[in-house]
Amino acid sequence: MKKLILLLLLLPIITVCNGDNIDDNKSIDKTILNKIDPMLQKKCNDLKKEDKLDNELNLIIKTKETLTTDERQELEDLGVIIHTVVGNIFTSKTPAKSVWNIASLDYIIRIELAKKVHLK
Repeated sequence: MKKLILLLLLLPIITVCNGDNIDDNKSIDKTILNKIDPMLQKKCNDLKKEDKLDNELNLIIKTKETLTTDERQELEDLGVIIHTVVGNIFTSKTPAKSVWNIASLDYIIRIELAKKVHLK
């Protein structure tokens, strides 16, 4: 019974950013879910409902270490446009449909929506 309740609670989260290039039969790993910021999960769900997963999002992505050339190419192949890089954190413009695939990469630690900061 507890497993059924847990499954029902996780079902909305499991469908986050499930784009055309994502295998629906792939089992969902909790560590992948934990990499995606809740605000980003909500944004992806909203875009999916509106059939707008091709929309690009401004993201902040943290990696285990500074990106290697191969890792950078892998991200670019997923549609990620890398902007500012500071150590193991970078900003990017990324299609919403790629968020799930990016989160599944071993070297990715966290993905968040970028927020505008207003200085006073």
